[in-house]
Parts: sequence; structure tokens; C-alpha cells
Amino acid sequence: LTEINDDELNNMLDKIINDNAQIIQEKGFNSIGALMGKSMGILRGKVDGYKINEYLKHKLESKINNKFLS
Repeated sequence: LTEINDDELNNMLDKIINDNAQIIQEKGFNSIGALMGKSMGILRGKVDGYKINEYLKHKLESKINNKFLS
């Protein structure tokens, strides 16, 4: 397996978040576990789990905050 760069990681995480908007809407930030599980299923061995978690937290916070500001 090969590592992916940050742009690819961001694109993949954006897709995972968009594909799971219903879960995020229902659970808010508590959806992080489900999103992390889906992310690791796709990205395991390509990106460090800690890095995925940090990126995912940031993206999820932004999505939730933007929802409430809109």
C-alpha cells in the first residue's frame, strides 16, 4: 500500500462526510466514531490513524459550525 498526500486525504474525508450527512445531522459531533470507522476502512495503511482523526475532527467541527451559522 502507498501513502496518500494531504490533498487526496482531504478529498476522501470530504466525500466520507458528505456521504454520511444524515448521521452527522442526527448525532452531531458524536458521529466522529462512525466517521472514523468508515475512514479507517478506506484509508488503513495509507495514512496514520491519528492524522485521519485530527483532520476528521477539524472538518466535522467546521461542518457543524457552518450549519448552525447558516
